[in-house]
Amino acid sequence: MTVKRVLAILALCGWGVLIALTVIFAFIDTPATNVAFKWLIAADIILPVLIWVLMMIGRRVRNTYDDRDSRK
Repeated sequence: MTVKRVLAILALCGWGVLIALTVIFAFIDTPATNVAFKWLIAADIILPVLIWVLMMIGRRVRNTYDDRDSRK
């Protein structure tokens, strides 16, 4: 397996764990879990956006280096 595929699988597993924890904490009613639930909701939104931004930056950097190599 390539490094990209392994990283993609790890990212999906991590996101799956976050979603599972969010569902579990939604049914537990204590003050500590309320705070954790809010942070998990934020993480469920931020993680995919962060992965998308990093992929976009990586694509631009790779294209910049490819353009420099093709000019030589």
